[in-house]
Amino acid sequence: MDDITFRVRQRKGLLIGAAACAVFGIGAIVTVATGARYSGYGLVIVWGFSCLLVSPFFGLLAFGHTTLAADRLSSRTLVRSRSCRWDEIDRIDTRVVQGRGTSVAQIIAIRAAGRPIKLSVPNGNDPDFAAS
Repeated sequence: MDDITFRVRQRKGLLIGAAACAVFGIGAIVTVATGARYSGYGLVIVWGFSCLLVSPFFGLLAFGHTTLAADRLSSRTLVRSRSCRWDEIDRIDTRVVQGRGTSVAQIIAIRAAGRPIKLSVPNGNDPDFAAS
């Protein structure tokens, strides 16, 4: 059996968003560092620092993927990798996470030892995902 890899469909958009947020945030840092004290720059500075906080989150989402192989299941993000053999998995569940006006279904692989692995993709935001 060939390996099956699930990747985020919106990867290109997330990377562009992360880069735009980083550039906007760096612009806010430069504005503060140069000492611009005009009243019109206040909102730009606030938005720029907010974008600096959001930019890494977009980057983490863009690099997530899940691989199903004949002998193992692995899920990877930019900073973390989780993997286990199929015989270690007790069951696979879906969990619905409610947010402000939205809900996202996540796939969780429960190991026989009890420790869960949250798969990075697919999730409820992916049009191909169908929670049953």
